[in-house]
Amino acid sequence: MNYDVAIGKCIAISGASIDVHVDSSIVSRFFPGHPWQRAGLSVLRIPQRVVSAKRPPAVGDEVFLDHNALAKGGNAQIDLQGDGEFTAVDLKAIVQDMDPAASAPVATKAKSWR
Repeated sequence: MNYDVAIGKCIAISGASIDVHVDSSIVSRFFPGHPWQRAGLSVLRIPQRVVSAKRPPAVGDEVFLDHNALAKGGNAQIDLQGDGEFTAVDLKAIVQDMDPAASAPVATKAKSWR
């Protein structure tokens, strides 16, 4: 099954990469146990090849990534403090242990109130 994964707001598109403001939920995928920090501080620089074909990126909009492309892994860079210091990360971490079917609501039969 393939699906798109939303990761944050696009702040720049340049050449073959996209910069995205990510929140602590994405940061914790790369660095489990990392302390919470305010949204919009960390920047994830991703290659264009992992972006959803159905939802192309635009500055100011949410960025959606293709699950299958992420599952293959690949290099990206993250600036945790927003200070221009980037660290290499593997994109596979975003989708590890992610199963949307596990969190989908279960259909139940409605009770009759006769």
